Amino acid sequence: KSLRQDNPWWAAGNYHVSGIDWKRTHFSPFAELTLNWNIKRSVIVMGLRRVGKTVMLYQLIEWMIQNGFNSERILYLSVDTPLYSGMPLQRCWSF
Repeated sequence: KSLRQDNPWWAAGNYHVSGIDWKRTHFSPFAELTLNWNIKRSVIVMGLRRVGKTVMLYQLIEWMIQNGFNSERILYLSVDTPLYSGMPLQRCWSF
C-alpha cells in the first residue's frame, strides 16, 4: 500500500511534478548518466537536505513517462522512510 502511494504513476499512467516547471541545472547530465543502459551500475544521489534531490528524481520520472517508458516499471523508494528501513529489498516485491 505504501509503495503504491509513493509511486502514483503506477495507477495514473502519467505524472507531473506539481508547482515546479523548471528543471534543475544538473538535470540533463543527471538524466543522461542515469539512463545510460550501457553501464551496469547504480546511481547514487547525494547532497545536503532540501537542495532538490527528490525534485530532480521526480522530474526524471516525469520525463521518462513522457518519453515512452512504462510507468509501471518505474519504482521510487526512499530508503529513509521508516517503514522501509532495514527491510530486505525482496520483501518490497511481495505486493
